[in-house]
Amino acid sequence: MTVKTMEVSLGTVGVLGCSYETGWYYDPVTGQDYYYDALTNQWYIYSLGLFYPLSISAEPAPKVVDVAPGDTLRITIAYKYSGPAQTITERAAVGTYGTFGFDEKAYKEQTHDWPETVTPTLRTTSLDILLPAQVSANWNDIYAKVSTPAIEAFFCYENALNIVEITPEFADFGISDYVVV
Repeated sequence: MTVKTMEVSLGTVGVLGCSYETGWYYDPVTGQDYYYDALTNQWYIYSLGLFYPLSISAEPAPKVVDVAPGDTLRITIAYKYSGPAQTITERAAVGTYGTFGFDEKAYKEQTHDWPETVTPTLRTTSLDILLPAQVSANWNDIYAKVSTPAIEAFFCYENALNIVEITPEFADFGISDYVVV
């Protein structure tokens, strides 16, 4: 088994050329209020007492990692947390990113209990995802999410993986001995 590594930072992400600031925005066409979080470049809609992300923002991957069925992909995430003591859920996944969000094919999830902190504290964690034997070539996107019961932060890289096939091969083939019997 081979472990491949991919690092994802969930830290403060600015939006180049964006004039939106964090806050509520009203769409006069639909009559709907939307909330924009400038730190994560994420739009939310409020419905039935919950905030729902409109989409997961995706970026082109800074590198491409070759993985094969049976490999373990290690995704390292980093983020800053400040707030009350909470259980934080961290999730990383391999799959396909498209119009309707991220279609998870394989994932790893874990939780941590973070103590209360008033200053943003850097947290770094690794999640190991075992790729199943039936990996499709279009499972080339990865995403990470951190969440509490009240908030979530997403990050997605497109075309981060190159799925390579395992081809059967013979090695060190030869005749080891021959005798009259």
